[in-house]
Amino acid sequence: MRGDVRRTAVGEMEGSNMTRASVRCWGYVINGKCYRFFQMKKDFREAEVYCRNSFAGGHLASVNSATQHDQLVGLVKAANGGPTLTWLGAFDFMETGQYIWTDGSNWGYSYWMPGEPNHDKKGDDQHCLQMFMMDLKWWSLADCSEKRSFICSYPYPA
Repeated sequence: MRGDVRRTAVGEMEGSNMTRASVRCWGYVINGKCYRFFQMKKDFREAEVYCRNSFAGGHLASVNSATQHDQLVGLVKAANGGPTLTWLGAFDFMETGQYIWTDGSNWGYSYWMPGEPNHDKKGDDQHCLQMFMMDLKWWSLADCSEKRSFICSYPYPA
């Protein structure tokens, strides 16, 4: 086990006062959050709503360090058998060039593909963050209405 990362598949826990988030983590536990990859395809808003409705405190995943990014890349590759275009929880709907994580985390790390983020195209609807452009772990912008796999994160008790 490296640092505060646990790969886990925890089954049902006993006790009637357990929340959805405390019941199981079928993914990676990183710094007190469960990160779970979903192969099903949803647009950005649908994926965020799915995370919120499925897990107490759930959102699309935010990424705050290179180590965490590498762990999420590993999660997707292990669950999917390789890379696939995957939504992360950042967007720029106000078209300011300032990205916001859906969980409210501070923006302090990025891994943009060369030439991204590209705001020079007129009429561009690419405001949502995806990972694995060109099968690499780079980040790029995509049209939020595109269907992608996604990663949810939610608080997970240690």
